[in-house]
Amino acid sequence: RCANMSDAAYLDSASNVRAALAMLGRFELLKFVGQPVRESASMFLTSRIDKPQWYAARRESELYIVFRGTWSLSDAMRDVVAVPSSYEGCSFHRGFLHGVLASTELLEWVEHEVASYDTVYVVGHSLGGSLAATLVASGHLSRARFAHVLTFGSPAVMHGRCAASWLRAERVRFDSYIYGADVVPRLLGSELPLLKAAYLALAPEALRSELSSEEREGGRRGGEGKKEGREGEGRDEEGSRAAPRAERFRQLADEAFETLTGYVQLPYLRLHWIDPQSGFARWVPPTRHEAVLHIHQAASLNAGAHHAMYAAGLRRAALVIGGMGLSDEL
Repeated sequence: RCANMSDAAYLDSASNVRAALAMLGRFELLKFVGQPVRESASMFLTSRIDKPQWYAARRESELYIVFRGTWSLSDAMRDVVAVPSSYEGCSFHRGFLHGVLASTELLEWVEHEVASYDTVYVVGHSLGGSLAATLVASGHLSRARFAHVLTFGSPAVMHGRCAASWLRAERVRFDSYIYGADVVPRLLGSELPLLKAAYLALAPEALRSELSSEEREGGRRGGEGKKEGREGEGRDEEGSRAAPRAERFRQLADEAFETLTGYVQLPYLRLHWIDPQSGFARWVPPTRHEAVLHIHQAASLNAGAHHAMYAAGLRRAALVIGGMGLSDEL
């Protein structure tokens, strides 16, 4: 059910979301906050990232808060802001954290609503799941009796460990689902030696090309009569300037890759891997989390395609095992 609700978050109007929910059971749509559609040029001129799209629904004593995944340029820009940012004693992916903090209407609404429900489900696919996890992990649902986060193909949100009081196991539950070789949930927190090696190999060449271009432009401005002297001096200067720049490239690479590998999974996370071949959704023991979430597991031609397979994959898993072992909430 929650995977299908995550799919419904991609719809563009309250009426369409309401129709999708009607097919899932007796849900009442409480709120729908869409994201405005803007031209790319307008976004770059204003340098503003729009607030995330989300909706809230209820069924009896359960409240559901569902975030949309990446669907717009604003969403993509939020994804790539992977610098850690501190909040309430913990460190989060800045793009995800700011997406939650910018959703002032949501924060004000949940402050008054969540205490009225037995369970609050916070759900999302891809970016949507990361926003869901950040909303809860940053303490904004601390008034809820019990919060259950379900993410589908979502990257890690926390940088380094956090022992916040609202993350106690008796108050919060985190379930994360990964379909096959999906690359997205494996992007943060994995060692990336091959990518780093490629960057360090290509960056010096790009630097040499940049410096050569600068020198050619300087030679043209200097006039033909002084061209040969300038080229000779330029080569010496290029070498002296390339060394510190190359070292700076290496420092930046070290810092960037250290940041990316510093992301960790949330405490008490229950990880589930959906096998595309058998259709089984398998629980992953905590001792195997790091291996299953490693970027090497996404070395497949299906790494991108699997990212869109969660709702269909979980429906198939439920059929394969006759509903046993899979909660209806999925």
